Amino acid sequence: MADFGQFDALSKRSMKVQLSLARAASFVKWQLVPVRYLGRMRYLRPHNMMPANPPQTALGQEIDSRGYATGPEIGTSTLEAMQKIFLPRAPETAPAGTKAPFINLSRAEDLTVDNPLLKFAFSKEVLDVALDYFGKRLILDSLQVLHSFPQAGQLKESQKRHLDYGDSRSLHCVAYLNDVLDLEGGPFVFIDKAQSKKVGRGLIVRRIDDDQFAKESGGVQPQIAYGKAGSSVWVDPAVCYHYGSRCRKARNAVFVTFNSDAPFMSPVPMIVENAEKISEIGKKLRPDLDPAIFDRMLRV
Repeated sequence: MADFGQFDALSKRSMKVQLSLARAASFVKWQLVPVRYLGRMRYLRPHNMMPANPPQTALGQEIDSRGYATGPEIGTSTLEAMQKIFLPRAPETAPAGTKAPFINLSRAEDLTVDNPLLKFAFSKEVLDVALDYFGKRLILDSLQVLHSFPQAGQLKESQKRHLDYGDSRSLHCVAYLNDVLDLEGGPFVFIDKAQSKKVGRGLIVRRIDDDQFAKESGGVQPQIAYGKAGSSVWVDPAVCYHYGSRCRKARNAVFVTFNSDAPFMSPVPMIVENAEKISEIGKKLRPDLDPAIFDRMLRV
């Protein structure tokens, strides 16, 4: 007669081993910095053997030197259009199962030539700065409108100080859709490139709590990106330690993110799955630019 108790014990033991192996594989893939760097190999092309041109504009040079700069203002009509589309999508409380302190309100249906998010992302004030910063060797990584929920208690991982490891050179344009005038509003907080180098990196992707960060940074005062609705900031999150979404009241912010054309990780699924469509939108919005720029930027 079969010993079902023994079989059940073996089955549970096997499931534990599989779970442990899955966790180990996830740790290697997402937490080991050298493995992140290896992700670049699939994107390397002969031209990547030579460095890209350095920024030529004063703004690009400022971002390159300090890791950040004041960003463009969203025009009144564009801001109102964004608010009308995205703010009604924001739930009052985090959906069940939401682990991050925020959700993305942008959708594939927003990828049209008339959508204000696309108009802002491909405007001269945004795209041309990114082209200059990357020496025209860039990809569009994401177009997001992040709604951050009011939080209290223990910090989640994205709310701790960290660097982004999607690439070694990256660029956020963070633009607020509502006023963020105090710490309760959840401003984007960071330290500059030079100070971030003093904290350093490790072999493991680090999420550093405030006390430990104060020790390692020497208590440096952070840059706090306060601003009214429509204001923005440029930040390279790969070189500036930062955190966000520590809100006591809801915050809504546009994140337009670019990486180099040899990143560690692929763009977010919405970009990958709609690359050809986004490229065509870009060409229509910016007929002044070489159409090949959008094909390269979206890899089509």
